[in-house]
Amino acid sequence: MKKFLFTSLFSVSILFVKAQQEAQYTQWMWNHLSYNPALAGIQNCSKVKSMSRIQWVGFDGAPVSNLITFTAPIKTKRTQMFSPRQGFGIKFERDNIGPFTSNGLSFMYAIHFNFTQETRISFGVNLGAKQLTFSNRNITTIQADPATQKSSTFYSPIASFGTWWDGKNYFIGLSFDQLTASKWSGMGVESYYRLHYNLSSGFRYLVNENYTIVPNLLVKKTANSPISIDLNTFLDYKDAFKIGVGLRNNESFLGMFQVRFKEQFAFGYSVDFISSKINTVALLTHEFSLQYSTCEIKPTDKLSCPLF
Repeated sequence: MKKFLFTSLFSVSILFVKAQQEAQYTQWMWNHLSYNPALAGIQNCSKVKSMSRIQWVGFDGAPVSNLITFTAPIKTKRTQMFSPRQGFGIKFERDNIGPFTSNGLSFMYAIHFNFTQETRISFGVNLGAKQLTFSNRNITTIQADPATQKSSTFYSPIASFGTWWDGKNYFIGLSFDQLTASKWSGMGVESYYRLHYNLSSGFRYLVNENYTIVPNLLVKKTANSPISIDLNTFLDYKDAFKIGVGLRNNESFLGMFQVRFKEQFAFGYSVDFISSKINTVALLTHEFSLQYSTCEIKPTDKLSCPLF
C-alpha cells in the first residue's frame, strides 16, 4: 500500500487546488473536443476518440487521466446551402491524482454557421456532472490532521462554453471550462473549481500533394496559476502518418506520432521529457490515443483543414 507523508500530500493538494484542475493532454490537437465543445458534430461523420495519460512516471500520486469522446452531426433538413448545421457529443473523463479521484460525464451541443464553403464559425456548450472523491486510505501524516481523518465525496455540475472559427488552412478557438466554480463541499472552505480559459490556433502549410506541415498553439490560464503554453509542429503524410515535436513552457519537451490503419482507425503516442524541477524524481510522461472515424479519407490537396 502506498503511503503519502504530509509533505507529499500538501504538494499534491496544492497542485490540484491551485493549478490546472482540468487534465492536460499532449495530443490535444488530435482531439479538440477534449477542451472545446464547439467542435461537436463539425464534420458530417461520427468519431470516437480515447486518450490515456500517465504523468510523471515514477512519482507516487502523480496524475493519471483517461478520456473518451464521441461526436456526430444532428441530421436536419437544410433549406439553403449555407443553412446552420448542428452536432452533439458525449465526454467521459476520469482523473486520479494522489488521494483525489474525479469522474465526469457531460453532453455537448454545437451549432455551425458557414459563410462560404471554406469558412465557418461554431458555438458549443458542454453540460453534465462531476464526482470528486477524497480517500484517506493511503495517507499517513507526521502529525494528526483533521483534514485527512475521513474520506468524502461530492458532486458538482459541469458547464463549459466554446467558440471556433476555421478556414481551409487555419483555425482559432476559445473555450471556458468550470463556469460554475463549485465549492468542494466537505473538502475545505477554500477549495473550489476555478474558471479555465483555453485559446487555441493552428494552420496548415501544403508542401506538396503528399506532405503538409501543421503548427499548433494552445494557451491555458487558470485563476491563481501561471499561463501554460503548448506549442507543437507535426508533419502529416497523406493523413496516414503524422510525426511531430513540441514544448510546454517551463515544463517539458514533447515528441509524438500518429498512424492510421484500416482507414478508419488511428493510434497515437506521445512522450513528455520533463524539464522542470520535478525531473529529479520523474523524467517522462506517456500518453496514448485511439480513434475510430466514419469520415471518408480524401486526397490531401482536396482537404479542408485536416485538424478536425
